[in-house]
Amino acid sequence: MARDLGTKYVCFKCGTKFYDLKKPAPTCPKCGADQREAPSPKSTSARARAVFSVVVPAALPGIITGIILALARVAGETAPLLFTAFNNRYFSTSLTQPISTLTVQVFTYATGPYQDWHRQAWAGALVLVTIVLVCSLVARVATRRLERMHARG
Repeated sequence: MARDLGTKYVCFKCGTKFYDLKKPAPTCPKCGADQREAPSPKSTSARARAVFSVVVPAALPGIITGIILALARVAGETAPLLFTAFNNRYFSTSLTQPISTLTVQVFTYATGPYQDWHRQAWAGALVLVTIVLVCSLVARVATRRLERMHARG
């Protein structure tokens, strides 16, 4: 049976999480700071500090997961690359010139007439699937670690 411990607080001085146990004056058990005297984030620097110390750590697992999964998805998307990359067989460092991509190469070799090309297309597809799998696993591990870190802190 769950007990009602009152309102949950995070101390503005030391960051300790605690319940007020329904007392009229919530006081941090670790440092003794009265939570009614907590500074309100009125200035821009205090608000930014609050965002970077509370909001960003709470949202970091989702942000990291989104970035890694977006990279994995970009690596595996073929249709947009067929229309935008124009597929150059040679390495190019210019942003205005066509570039070679693995997904377009897989598509070209898979529709080609040679058996050797088909084998290379299957190998390229395996590499792409492996990249997406590794990125997904990295996102899972990073999310779990960051959530554990956030739960402790």
